[in-house]
Amino acid sequence: MSKKTMLIVLSLSLLMFSNLSYGQNQNIIGIGGGISKATGDGSEYWNMGFDINGELFQKVSENIYIGGRVAYNRWSPNEDELKNEFSGISGLDLDVSGSASIKELIPSIRFVPSSSQEQQTQFFGQVGAGYYILKMEAEVSASYMGNTATVLVDDSDSKFGINFGAGIVIGNSGNTKFSVYPMYNIIFTEEESTKYFTVNLGILFGN
Repeated sequence: MSKKTMLIVLSLSLLMFSNLSYGQNQNIIGIGGGISKATGDGSEYWNMGFDINGELFQKVSENIYIGGRVAYNRWSPNEDELKNEFSGISGLDLDVSGSASIKELIPSIRFVPSSSQEQQTQFFGQVGAGYYILKMEAEVSASYMGNTATVLVDDSDSKFGINFGAGIVIGNSGNTKFSVYPMYNIIFTEEESTKYFTVNLGILFGN
């Protein structure tokens, strides 16, 4: 992502969140977490991880909320799968450690059908586009016939991406409700897009 594009996304996000914070009474604030899993080519080399997220939305019409999501995802390498790639080399010993993380800053739109507006259980769809920060840190040590070599990987990048999903909001206890929703993310990295999904559980405060 170019610096100009990054600044535009960040500026729009901060402006939107600032306006929502000073909205009148139709704000929804949510915090939560869940599972995070890479998909597509190369995903077998990463274990299922976790995500921690926050969201802020404001109702702008009967069915539409605008706002955004911030999140932190973290995965660990699948050491067994990596070792299987070299299982044909007798006497080779591999040791793999490290992590990959993705941070999200995603302006979003949420749609709630009129039919579920006043129900105990509300259904919604959500789509967003924004800024992803990717970072990978890894250390791979290989021992073979008495020789040892270590490779260190420390790489970070920022890219534009999109996400989409749907879910439910449950509860009618004052201003506190609970949400369950999966999201699918596509980050437009070089050569091939990075893809992953999250399944989120959250607590919502507001109307």
